[in-house]
Amino acid sequence: MASITVNAPDAFDASGEYKVSFRYEGNQCIANRIVVYDSSSNDEVFNERITSFSLSHTIPAGTLTNGHSYYIKITAYYKNGNDEESVTSSSSSVFYCLATPTWEIRDITDGQIVANSSLQIGVNYAQADGDIIDEFVIVVYTASHTVFYQSGSLYDASDIITVTGLNDDAAYYIRAYGRTVKGLAFDTRTEHPNDLIIHISYATPSFYSPVYLENIRDGGYVKVSTNVASIEGVSDSGSEIIYIDNEFADLRNDSVSFLKNIDVSGNFTLFVRGYSFVVNALIVELSGGIETISLHWRKAANGKCAAELKVGNSVFYSSFIDPPVDDAIVTIKVTFDGYYSVEVQA
Repeated sequence: MASITVNAPDAFDASGEYKVSFRYEGNQCIANRIVVYDSSSNDEVFNERITSFSLSHTIPAGTLTNGHSYYIKITAYYKNGNDEESVTSSSSSVFYCLATPTWEIRDITDGQIVANSSLQIGVNYAQADGDIIDEFVIVVYTASHTVFYQSGSLYDASDIITVTGLNDDAAYYIRAYGRTVKGLAFDTRTEHPNDLIIHISYATPSFYSPVYLENIRDGGYVKVSTNVASIEGVSDSGSEIIYIDNEFADLRNDSVSFLKNIDVSGNFTLFVRGYSFVVNALIVELSGGIETISLHWRKAANGKCAAELKVGNSVFYSSFIDPPVDDAIVTIKVTFDGYYSVEVQA
């Protein structure tokens, strides 16, 4: 006795075709019919018979509609002597048609030169039908496409991973792939079939002495100069800055900008210490050299917190941590040594 079962369909973008496969036991299958139903109304939306020995049936592009869910029945036709007989499957599992998500590596371009041995990697995700990420993985490959680094399962597009140990004068490939809650697969290989490539070329840091000595022979003394200049923060509200215990500026309803005697165009390290940071509020802004740098305190949907560093049009995030208690001191470290990084130490 013949039998047939539809293999569980994956979610797919209805703007492209999709091949449905099935398992069949019995006499040679000579044809098959697919019937697709809207799972909400049970209305028939597609019905087609094809003559084929193949145990599959392709739904043409544009037949179904993104944002809807469906199920399938398939009938297999076979010969029993001179008679044509058939067997019909039970309903398949429900599947979704969804627009292909926008999915990309954040702030890294194909062919980019990275100037140090570490790299922070994040992603951008958007999906027109509101489907959210179930999980995704970030992989870094060597030039020969062997795995150099692979993250564990990540669940939030705001998650940032840091890859260290990148070798000078080497090339690496980056890929990110995953699946949505409704089963739609996404992969950066859709846009970059050979994966996004980066080239490592360490920057050679310059050294600047903080103190200069000049012998003034005629005067019989030595002139001491320094390139260290005092910088003064300015309250963005225009009000006088209030200090707590003569140590911390109270920025719960204010922020501070440093706009004079500061240069952020070269290598530097900035430490910001504080507590009870206000979510989404500007903490500090630095302007000088060729860039403006700003720090904000962010909170993800899962309740974890991170520092956000914005440099021009680029955005970087620290690792996400559990929310600090109100009086716990948090140190935010911003570093530029050919590449920007931001860390939170709680």
